[in-house]
Amino acid sequence: MKKVFALLIIVFVASGTAAFAQQSRLDSLFAKGDTTSVIDSLMEGFDEYLDSLSKPKSFATISVGIGNRTFSVNNNSLNTQATASRLSFTPSIGYYHKSGLGISGTAFIAGFDGNTKVYQYALTPSFDYMGERVSAGISYTR
Repeated sequence: MKKVFALLIIVFVASGTAAFAQQSRLDSLFAKGDTTSVIDSLMEGFDEYLDSLSKPKSFATISVGIGNRTFSVNNNSLNTQATASRLSFTPSIGYYHKSGLGISGTAFIAGFDGNTKVYQYALTPSFDYMGERVSAGISYTR
């Protein structure tokens, strides 16, 4: 009961406090009056971004994912099946050519019985098409 009462007091006191945020950089730039140059510089950056989307480029990616996965564990002595939650790592590497062809690979790594090992691989070839009126992509993971 004391904890609930203390929590209510903290919430009541915290809700009555006022907060003042600082002006964002963009707001302060517009406040100085020269809005035309600010808008021009923003549009120039936006034009560069749009140009980079319309010109295909080859690129490579490397990433690592960390997560909690649930695995089925088979206990042969008791003839039962249970689930176990394990920390898993998923390093990935991929290469995507400007022609639209791409390939990526992923390894799934987890610790079982004190041993960390790769328990599954995934290889994904892909193709992306970007036309003026339609964009499409297809991939297959094995």
